[in-house]
Amino acid sequence: MRVMNDAQTLAASIDSCVEALDELIITYNDCTDDSPQIIEHKRQQYPDKIIVIPYPYHVMGINLSDEEYEYVKTLPEDSPHLLASYYNNALKHVNYKYVVKIDADQVYFTEKLAKLRNDIVNGVRMNIADKIWGKFIFSIFCARMGNWRIWSIYHPVHYLQYILVPLFKRKYYKYAINEFLHGLSHLSLSGINVFSFDNVWHSPLGVETRGAKWWPYNGVGDTLIFEANSDTFFVPWDKVDYQTTDGKRTFIEKFQRPKLKICILGFYWVHLKLMQRGIYSEVIKYSKKHPKDIIPFDKLSELSFTKILKHLDEQPYRRSFLNFVHNLDKSDIKKNVGMLNKYKF
Repeated sequence: MRVMNDAQTLAASIDSCVEALDELIITYNDCTDDSPQIIEHKRQQYPDKIIVIPYPYHVMGINLSDEEYEYVKTLPEDSPHLLASYYNNALKHVNYKYVVKIDADQVYFTEKLAKLRNDIVNGVRMNIADKIWGKFIFSIFCARMGNWRIWSIYHPVHYLQYILVPLFKRKYYKYAINEFLHGLSHLSLSGINVFSFDNVWHSPLGVETRGAKWWPYNGVGDTLIFEANSDTFFVPWDKVDYQTTDGKRTFIEKFQRPKLKICILGFYWVHLKLMQRGIYSEVIKYSKKHPKDIIPFDKLSELSFTKILKHLDEQPYRRSFLNFVHNLDKSDIKKNVGMLNKYKF
């Protein structure tokens, strides 16, 4: 977990995931809020779980001015001021075989994460039907992410997934765990964007802020469970084509990993970025003007993905990824609606 001024959601994020993990390595930098104090409090609360690694360097990654962006591009690849170096510094302190990157504005579905951890540690029992149908779901849908012909609403595969993916969800899950444990894949986790509006939790269906446009789901293949070894690390990434609507630039990190397949598992957290100060007021202002662009969190599972699609950008991989996740795991949304009421933000 990497932290910078996340005091508003930090405690809830830690509490939601720490019991489901063998260890939680927390690194922080450039904090001007109470994040360091919260981290220390949680370290004392979970002394056998939490390892704290302060990072003493200023990191330049997001919300860069044009001058900062041009400067960052001149830095050597191993500069401590790059976001990739910050991430790698945390990664090198890992003591276990498998790793997942957790953001401080994610609140996890604790029991679901714990079950996943236990299935990875203990393995899952598979029969022939599990292997056949699990591989079929992966081959037809996951392995073809971004193929715009296959994922077009005019192609029969687009509609086939609405039946087959929920029907064989459990078999596919076993297949994914088994492939991961045999070193043949990484596991991909996703989340749901949420915010509180009129004392009810909502998800965005295209809410616009100064810096971005927000859709219901968070995480498109960028949160992976992977094996920690010399082949897994972060490298600097110049997102040349990315610029926020208020003109800020980005020079972030890209995960370097073995070219294994990715098995998508579904929703494991709610993403609370929209609740953070500085963005929340914009979200509420937009929501009042465009009430059709938001939906109550507990109603999201009832929405057909064809309706969600109209709010998404045109990137084929993103559309197909989120479409698959929606069909795979939407039944789990209502099970976790009450979880958010445990926390105060």
